[in-house]
Amino acid sequence: MSFATKMKCVPGVLGVETFVKSHSVKIYYDTEELTPDELKKSIFTPTKTILRKPGQIVNPFKFPEAGKNLYAENKQKVNY
Repeated sequence: MSFATKMKCVPGVLGVETFVKSHSVKIYYDTEELTPDELKKSIFTPTKTILRKPGQIVNPFKFPEAGKNLYAENKQKVNY
């Protein structure tokens, strides 16, 4: 979840502007609903989000069996 999305979910926050180049943010909020201390608390409270529910673990790698000569089986004749 982005910072702006997180802050828009806070009751009393009216708008958020983020500036990547200057590493700054402007938060517009209702002073009758939020105090500056409550706003600071909501900014620095970490969020927990599940990105993806783990599913069945599949091993995508196949390893050659011991004793097989895969080079000899896959060799192609090249004519120069």
